[in-house]
Amino acid sequence: MLCFIPVQAQSKSHFRVLENGIEVQNTPCHTAMAELDMDFYRYTDVRRQIPVDGTNYLIELFSGQELWVNYQKQISPNNHAAAQDVYPNLHLILTGNRLKIQTQ
Repeated sequence: MLCFIPVQAQSKSHFRVLENGIEVQNTPCHTAMAELDMDFYRYTDVRRQIPVDGTNYLIELFSGQELWVNYQKQISPNNHAAAQDVYPNLHLILTGNRLKIQTQ
């Protein structure tokens, strides 16, 4: 007799949410980030922290290099930047469970 035991799939994190410098879970930002493709704003070698306006949250994007090492996920070099980029003042606006990207 075969018996199947359900195994919960491990989530492949590509970001984390910080509140006042401490990692937090299950925030509206987590829900909203599921709908955003942030690879274009991701740095190659270092993590990027993006503030969320009107909150104490920071979205910390893992670097392209971390994604490769941890998950063998290759990000196109055209979709992420070195330590400097064209959007130095990038921030997010949270409305309900949605995030809007602001580049100014």
